[in-house]
This record gives sequence, C-alpha cells and structure tokens, in this order.
Amino acid sequence: MKNNTLIIIPHGGTVIPEELEPCTEVNDLTLFLESDCCANQIFNFENSLGILKTEISPLFIDLNKSYQSFAQRQRPGVIRRTTRNGINIFNNNYFPDDLALANIFKRHYFPFFRTLKKIIDTGEIDVVIECHTMWPIGPSDSMDAGEPRPSFLINHVLDSISGDIDCGHDKFMVSLKTELHKSFNSAKAKNEIHDISISHEPLDGFIMREIAYTGIPIISLSVSRSLFLNEKYFNSDYLLVDELRIQEIKDKIWNSISIASEVFKI
Repeated sequence: MKNNTLIIIPHGGTVIPEELEPCTEVNDLTLFLESDCCANQIFNFENSLGILKTEISPLFIDLNKSYQSFAQRQRPGVIRRTTRNGINIFNNNYFPDDLALANIFKRHYFPFFRTLKKIIDTGEIDVVIECHTMWPIGPSDSMDAGEPRPSFLINHVLDSISGDIDCGHDKFMVSLKTELHKSFNSAKAKNEIHDISISHEPLDGFIMREIAYTGIPIISLSVSRSLFLNEKYFNSDYLLVDELRIQEIKDKIWNSISIASEVFKI
C-alpha cells in the first residue's frame, strides 16, 4: 500500500563518474566503505511516494553539500579531495577545473535537485526521510568521533544562521522510534538489543536545508552498519552482504515507517 513518504538516499552510490575515472585509482573497497554501504538496497521502499538516490559515489558527488561550496572554497565540498582517512582521491594532485566541474554538476548534481523540486511541487508529500547507514563508532572526522552510536538514529534539527530549526514531526518521530523498537527487539531476537535514539543535535545537511523551508517535515534516519557489516552477514573478500539479511532489515524498517505514517491521516 502506497503512502506519501519521500525517501532520499544521497550517499548510497559506489560508481566513479566516467569523466573522472582516468584521474583516480580509488579501489572497490574504498568506494564501498566511503559510501553509505547497502543504503540503496535497505531503503529502496517500492511503496513510498518516491525514492531519490544516486549510483555515484559520494567521494565524487556529495548531494548533501551545497554547490556554492566551490565558489566559497569550502572543504570538503561536493567533490572531495581526500577520503575520510586523508588519502588522496585523485592522481598527481589533480582536481577538475571550472569547466569540468560545470559539466559534472550538470550531469550528476543538478538533475537530482530538479527532480526533488518537481516532487515537492506536487503537494503530495507528508514527510521526507533522508536515509543513511552509519559506522557503529563515530569516525575521526565526525562530531561524535570515537563515541558509540545507537542502532538507529533519528535526527530532526537543522543548524541555521537564524537559529536551530525543528524540521521533524513530533508524533511521527515518536511513533517511528516505538515501531522500530518493536520490530528490532522482538522476543525472537533475545540476543540482540537495538537502541533507537532521537537526536536533538543540529545538522548541517544541504538537502534538509532545501526542504525545511517548504514546511514539509523532514528527518534523517541512520541505520548502524553493525546490523549487517559483520562476520555473520558480510563477505569481505567479495564485498557482499547477505541479501536475506538486507531484505529483513528493509522489511522491518518499512513496516515501522508505514505504521508511523498513519499520524498524517488523523
């Protein structure tokens, strides 16, 4: 059954844009780990109003960064120069010039936001969920570096120049937290205890910023990779995750979203 939830997956891709392939030697393992691995599969909810995602690696096109970051020389911008571990992405200190950047943005960045605008303009969206998978421990370049993270994290606050903005919907978030807890802490999984948290720490995401001012509720939902990137479900030699496990996680999350979305019909 369809519901009016828009799903956005900005970091699930692992593909190098063809125009940049000759300029980099990033290997498959790096592309996998630097993406929100398995996000494109876990959050591919066919019964949502729509799904916006990309196959391009966030190393080369980070859709959650403003294109203006280049004009302002902010780093990291839409196209990164180094990985999270500080390894150079491009060969011989190469970086695309202005003409190359314009062409890359034209092909891989602006179409995403044009599509987003068209969907928003339909007036049919009840809520937007920006979806991620996250490391179980905060990486070195994050605000929570070295800190353990919950199994599920719901963020709803935008860091704004005019003051923090609550972009979520209280009843929806509480209901989603409750349903996720029910789904992932069932009696059948006695050995697994999954923590679901709602964070009030402000985010600085470009997508949330674009949607927040439309008045449509938007939250960020992050799932810990500990649920699937482990010895039981992950083959590190082939970079493959058990498909049945991914499907199980996907079904439980969508069921939780579907029930929580009922608040918009009241």
